[in-house]
Amino acid sequence: MQQVASFLRSSLARASPLLYQRALPPASSSLCRFSTKYFNVSYDSGKSVATVQMNRAPVNSFTLDFLTEMSIVLDKLHNDKQIRALVLASTLPRTFSAGFDLGEFLEKKRERGLQFFETFQDICSRLYSSPLVTIAAINGHCIAGGYVLAMTCDHRIMANGPFKVGLNETELGLALPYWIGAMLTNIAGPRVAERASQLGLLFSPEEAKAAHLVDQLVDGSQMAQAVDSEVERWLKIPDAARQLTKANFRQQLAEQQVARKKDEAEAFVSHFMKDSIQRALTSYMEQMKSKKSKK
Repeated sequence: MQQVASFLRSSLARASPLLYQRALPPASSSLCRFSTKYFNVSYDSGKSVATVQMNRAPVNSFTLDFLTEMSIVLDKLHNDKQIRALVLASTLPRTFSAGFDLGEFLEKKRERGLQFFETFQDICSRLYSSPLVTIAAINGHCIAGGYVLAMTCDHRIMANGPFKVGLNETELGLALPYWIGAMLTNIAGPRVAERASQLGLLFSPEEAKAAHLVDQLVDGSQMAQAVDSEVERWLKIPDAARQLTKANFRQQLAEQQVARKKDEAEAFVSHFMKDSIQRALTSYMEQMKSKKSKK
């Protein structure tokens, strides 16, 4: 893990000096921790588990810098052969992630938009096809792109509470890309996926569990224990057998996503650039600012 931390320091520094924040030296125990600008990473060599916590207040929204850093972190962790499981989590107390930072698309910078969306596609492809056991520890609101990240994981654990989860893109006038809809269909079934996607539905934790959007509900105070138990359960299965079985279920969609990557990125960004969508996004962001100012 010391090698991974070293690789991360050098890679993040090369990508952008602003991305790398700090790295803590490995502890004498089996637990190693280090941090970057937007992520806290820990690795327990005794359990072969890495935990990646998103750390971008207030809602872990995705900017291009955030996604670039996440891509580097995931690549380096996947290159460590000692790691068998990866937990995706959040440092924020009531939010897993709200998805895209819409400000990234308001200036109509097409090339940046394409780079943003293709980086997001690559991250999702990496997680969806990962040979590692992947667990999403959803501690609060998990919306739009945030839920897409959760969908790529093998198992989704959500804290019970006054939270929302789902894909609300159509409410903003945005069409859901094919591969995202296909992932949701595999998880929740065709009828739930189509209806929820078209209506932009957001679910309570109980509704999400009933619709199979999440696999497990726990009290927030029990999240760490639930994650540990679930990781232990998955790691009892021999890696080769589990990985080949996972590939059998996911390979077709994974290949389709890669094949359609450029076309879907072009279509998504072109739609974002339309004047009507720009007006809708501006209006939505103004509404969000107004709500925050009233609190």
